[in-house]
Amino acid sequence: MVREFKKRELGNVTFKGQIRPDDIKAFIKAFIDASFSQEPYNTIQEKMANVRNIDVGILKKVVEDDSLDVRKMVKRPTSMLFHLRRESSIRSSQAKR
Repeated sequence: MVREFKKRELGNVTFKGQIRPDDIKAFIKAFIDASFSQEPYNTIQEKMANVRNIDVGILKKVVEDDSLDVRKMVKRPTSMLFHLRRESSIRSSQAKR
């Protein structure tokens, strides 16, 4: 299911209120049609525009930040602690000036 959501750029589906069979049919049709689309999420959104009891949300992309390498922090916790203490002491000495 997760793989199929990713293919369609679909992050979440929220069912609210009373769901009618027509709502489910519209969602399933939009879900299937999106698999053949160049812009799958937009296809789902367009086809679900008239359905009020089902909301769809886009899949959010996670950007990884390489500035902090957790593996290095785990391997050398004392050096990281030293680095943080050093930065702290530099800042406090600059603030005193």
